[in-house]
Formats: sequence, C-alpha cells, structure tokens
Amino acid sequence: MRRPAASCALLACLLAGAPAVAQEQDGRPPPELSLPVLCEIGSECVVQQYVDAHPGPVARDHLCGTLAYDGHDGTDFRVATTADMARGVPVVAAAPGTVRAVRDGEPDVDPAE
Repeated sequence: MRRPAASCALLACLLAGAPAVAQEQDGRPPPELSLPVLCEIGSECVVQQYVDAHPGPVARDHLCGTLAYDGHDGTDFRVATTADMARGVPVVAAAPGTVRAVRDGEPDVDPAE
C-alpha cells in the first residue's frame, strides 16, 4: 500500500519544478480565481473534502493527504456550527463567467449529531 504515497511523492517532486505563476496563453492573462464562498477559511469555515486526485481506488487530495474520498469530484466547505448554517454563507462565482448549474435545497446536517 506504499504505492499511492510514492506516486504522490513523485507528483510533488514534479510539481516542485513547475512555475509558481500562471503564464499568459494566446495573449490572454490567466484567469484569477477566488474562493466560491464568502467566509474566512480556517476561522469561519473549513474545507471538509477536496477533489480525489488519485486515479486508483485509494483516495488522495491534491497534497497527498486524506481529505478526499474515492471518486469525489468537488471541494466541500463547511461552517462550524448549526447557528452558522442557519445564517448561511453566500456562495459566489470563483471567476468571471456564466453559472451553468446550481444545486440547492439539500437539508443542512450537523455531522456531530
């Protein structure tokens, strides 16, 4: 079972040589992305799960950690309390463009309950 960790270590080494800043392509500046939620990560909200970056059955997040599950294709944010859930957190576009789909109306749940 060391293979996924080795794959992540190799990927990390390869990415270490990648440029830190995106370059212009076709004369266009790279897109500037922001968080899609209006809350402060680490105090008002946290990342619950990241995208599964590992192609096999062992899930790994982009940092080779375990904040992902097999096949997860999104990033999940959560707030700390049910009172925060009741107040809500605005969800915003991460970049200029058109929103193509929205899923809402799911019940809020407290995983501690």
